[in-house]
Amino acid sequence: MSNVLPMFTEVNPKYLSTFDSTRSYWAKELNNAQNFLGLDDSSIEKTLELCPPKEYSGFYFLGRNFIPTTQVQHNPEEQSRDKEVDNDSQRALKHEFEKGFLPHIASPAPVIFNPDVPYQVTAMGGFHRKPVLEEIGQSFYMFDVYCYYGNTIDRDKWKMRNQCNHHRGYHKFQTKQDYIKEMCNAIELGFVENTETAITQALDEICDFSSDRKKTIIKEVTNNCQTYANFRTYTSQNNGYAKYTLQGWLESQGIAKAGIENRKPNELVDQGYISYCCGEGDNKGTWMRAIVNSVKFGVPVYMFGYAPTRQATEGDLQTYREEWIKDFVKQKATLLDFFNTVASETQQEFTKNFPIKIAGFLPQYIKPDAKHKGRPSENTLVDQYGKSLNFDKEAKCLSADVA
Repeated sequence: MSNVLPMFTEVNPKYLSTFDSTRSYWAKELNNAQNFLGLDDSSIEKTLELCPPKEYSGFYFLGRNFIPTTQVQHNPEEQSRDKEVDNDSQRALKHEFEKGFLPHIASPAPVIFNPDVPYQVTAMGGFHRKPVLEEIGQSFYMFDVYCYYGNTIDRDKWKMRNQCNHHRGYHKFQTKQDYIKEMCNAIELGFVENTETAITQALDEICDFSSDRKKTIIKEVTNNCQTYANFRTYTSQNNGYAKYTLQGWLESQGIAKAGIENRKPNELVDQGYISYCCGEGDNKGTWMRAIVNSVKFGVPVYMFGYAPTRQATEGDLQTYREEWIKDFVKQKATLLDFFNTVASETQQEFTKNFPIKIAGFLPQYIKPDAKHKGRPSENTLVDQYGKSLNFDKEAKCLSADVA
């Protein structure tokens, strides 16, 4: 079968000579190969027009070639998507292949050619395609072959395997959690500097999500990797990648799980209170849940404040907490005005027994404190000034002394 002219001509002649021998070897293996899809030279020509090869930083494109699947090696640890066998995805991919060859969506996976191991190539994509091809009786497929010329091969391979996932046929999409895992791994391996600017730039290189979805990924990554050394962020996602979660912190302090889920009414009554974590003192959703559940179960609700991102504090955590309490007080006053117009109980009596309270703030300023043997400056529940608090279900509201 014919070969395709390389996209770049600056390839080392040694590479080209070795690659020519390799292509001849592959061609011989294809003589008696299974070919359910009926692939031939025209298939490659059609796909080059409809799905041209991509350029990847640090790589020269050698050609689009048919390669026996036995010569294509996948390293599961390098796959950028979930590697678990997904029967629904496998069935969907098989159904697509069983329709026959569809050149307008047949974006070939990139593979890396190594002249020192000439007949085998390392695949950067197509991890979930290979078993399906074998199942339908297709013992070879087309791949885009590249050779490397840069000097940061591990990082460039990381970029390639993330960028190549965006093809037109059915494929297992790279999820938000996949990108979080990839970015955290890249930071750990030194491919990406642990700064928000570098994280943002690297994510833009590999991810085609909307800017809002990217922001949520960046938030999770900076949290998991503790990008801001003196500032700790918490995530509400218990996904196994996050080091600091809201629920994890509550559990570490012996505080009841936030909300009312998975508990019976009598368990909530015995618990004696309900907890919520809240990034805003006047968050209407949290306030509404707090009021409804406090009335429903007859127990007070304690809100635990925190800053969702470092940017939210504008560099001043104390001011952020003070404003959080002011927002809480304003929201409380609005509700008291409403209650006073419809309830027989006087506003003074209701204010005294108001069941929605501020418990305190999560510890987020973690600069080592020399006075306490280098421990974080904050490590327990704190007030707006960073002073440690002991929480109990009889605690008064933190806003009690705020005018």
